[in-house]
Amino acid sequence: MDLPAPGSFCVRHLLLAALLCTGGGRLASAQDTGVVAVTRGSAGISGVVTDSSGHPLADIEVSVSAGSARTRSGALGSFFLSGLDAGWATLSARRLGFKVFSQQVRLVERVNLRVNIRLMSSPEVLEAVAVIAPRQAYDSRLAGFNARSALKVGHFVTRARIDRANSTNLTDMLREIPGVKIGGMRNEGRAIRLRNSDCAPLVFVDGFPATAGEFDVDMIDLQSVEGIEVYAGLGSIPAEFSGPRDLDRCGVIAIWSRPSRDRRVARDTRPVAVQPTVPRTEPFTVDEVDVIARLDTGTKGPTYPDSLYRASVGGRVVVEFVVDAQGLVELATFDVMASSHPLFTQAVHDALAEARFRPAAQGGRKVRQFVQMPFSFTPDAPKQAKP
Repeated sequence: MDLPAPGSFCVRHLLLAALLCTGGGRLASAQDTGVVAVTRGSAGISGVVTDSSGHPLADIEVSVSAGSARTRSGALGSFFLSGLDAGWATLSARRLGFKVFSQQVRLVERVNLRVNIRLMSSPEVLEAVAVIAPRQAYDSRLAGFNARSALKVGHFVTRARIDRANSTNLTDMLREIPGVKIGGMRNEGRAIRLRNSDCAPLVFVDGFPATAGEFDVDMIDLQSVEGIEVYAGLGSIPAEFSGPRDLDRCGVIAIWSRPSRDRRVARDTRPVAVQPTVPRTEPFTVDEVDVIARLDTGTKGPTYPDSLYRASVGGRVVVEFVVDAQGLVELATFDVMASSHPLFTQAVHDALAEARFRPAAQGGRKVRQFVQMPFSFTPDAPKQAKP
């Protein structure tokens, strides 16, 4: 019987032992050992990103060697990068609200290195900007509109519907009402007829007759309108819209303007920039600057959306953006982390377009900086219409 060549038996058994797990005798998987073969001639790295409590974090950008290779963690926090050069490299993970993770790793050709990343929350968190819509005297002016709208005797266009419309023309809102026909006038305006009437409806603006005869409603900026009510038949016209000399025989259109009100804005003037979602040398994060960006005192806050105020809807928006070296928000970097309503988001976006910051400084020069800012919207209960 031939014996194996000296050393060959040991070599074969050592290779087999490397493929077996201790105690169970089963083959080791990549998840067990964290080492698997990847594309020939390249290295790989994989792992899971968690927070300080061990909960997996999704959508975390993970990069190697200053972003030459990058990926994002999945729903369970896992990530995988392949096709990497062997040797020493820097593994980084960034996410707004967390400290930057950075670690030197040694990549081995044809081996997948497993590294679990734990991100620590940023110790400095910006308190929310509170946008409070108080009760105002103008509520009584619109009480009748709200009461009639609840009865649904006529046709009504609310501010919420106007906000959803992709139009600036008031006639576009009227086209949606059954029985409304819109044609041209000699002066290039719009002639409106209700239920095949041969005469112009009587138009009221904020409760007062606008004019007798044709009235071009497109002269009114749709963005200044809070609500519209339309009554086509004499039997449905409320007493407050009865016109003199039978002018209401062809119907009534009542237009209500948006209220103009001051807003109380309580804000913390200590906005803190935290980590961005992309690897970079600039803009800077809060732990990379000597002086952090701060919101200028007196900067106006968002305007509470009227339609949401009328419905007593509150909400919250969390956004991230870059403040440039002049203290202005770079709107191209505006990103929404969380929002309870798109109208709140738009209000925040519009306010930041006009906002002024004291820019961050690093090494004695003003620099761009990432900022995260939450906004909370709280309506006071509007006055109820008296029965």
